[in-house]
Amino acid sequence: MDILKLDGISKYFLGLKAVENVSFSIKQGEIFSLIGPNGAGKTTLFNIISGHYSPTKGRKYFEGKDITNLRDYEVAQKGITRTFQNIRLFSNLTVLENVLIGLHIKLKSSIFDCLLRNNKNKKEEDDCYDEALELLDTIGLKGKAFEQAKNLSYGEQRKLEIVRALASKPKLLLLDEPTAGMNNSEAKEIVQYIKELNSTGLTM
Repeated sequence: MDILKLDGISKYFLGLKAVENVSFSIKQGEIFSLIGPNGAGKTTLFNIISGHYSPTKGRKYFEGKDITNLRDYEVAQKGITRTFQNIRLFSNLTVLENVLIGLHIKLKSSIFDCLLRNNKNKKEEDDCYDEALELLDTIGLKGKAFEQAKNLSYGEQRKLEIVRALASKPKLLLLDEPTAGMNNSEAKEIVQYIKELNSTGLTM
């Protein structure tokens, strides 16, 4: 089954063709790679898939449904999450808090539950806390949960960004140059982690 399908996607910026007539499909559980030099339009295509940009032409489908006109937060709610080529963490928050932010999309408590801090809200908060620590443990960052994100090494920040994206339990995870700037050891570790994630059925 195709989880994602792009049909004739193009994106122009003031006449500049950033992406031109791109069509492909990704099957459920597949690892799919976009390869090309800098400036080829890979990140622009990620921005289109994730809803940050709207395509100038073409349609995009997720799980058989047209998502061409959805905003980025609506695309995320459907189950598409991404990381960025340039790391985008909340540097002054702790490692744990960064992951908790990624978990917020799953919360079912209403704003009133949060304001009143009732039992429903407290249980959700406790569950999120435990889940965030478990996610950090999968990539070796649990021991640094209470450190500020800005104090992590570059490779650790890359790992944290991936874990934060995983927190929303995506059906499709878009990784924009996940090993960029890493040394060989760190890159091998990330590649192995990606394989492990894919073995659970996650599409990337």
